[in-house]
Amino acid sequence: VDLASDLVWGAFDRGELLGVARAQVRLPTLWVLGGVYVAPEARNRGLGLGLTAAGIQAAYAARARAGLWVREDNFEARDLYEALGFRTVERRVWIEAPALP
Repeated sequence: VDLASDLVWGAFDRGELLGVARAQVRLPTLWVLGGVYVAPEARNRGLGLGLTAAGIQAAYAARARAGLWVREDNFEARDLYEALGFRTVERRVWIEAPALP
């Protein structure tokens, strides 16, 4: 993460950071949003929705589309993204290298 050049949004309560999201990729016509995280004690308050919406609005302001990757088994996140109008357009397989010895 290069915070000097990345766009990062935060949700705060009395100065305490409760959630974040960022534009992981910014191309002229497509922004890939990601890194959406809300602290467990702050969930179900609309913070993830607001953070993701901020990313969408920023992409639209730059005249770009917004997209993101989400794990198929991350139902909570998928529900949030679908509530914002995201739709599944492609499925991919993730393959990891073995753990470090």
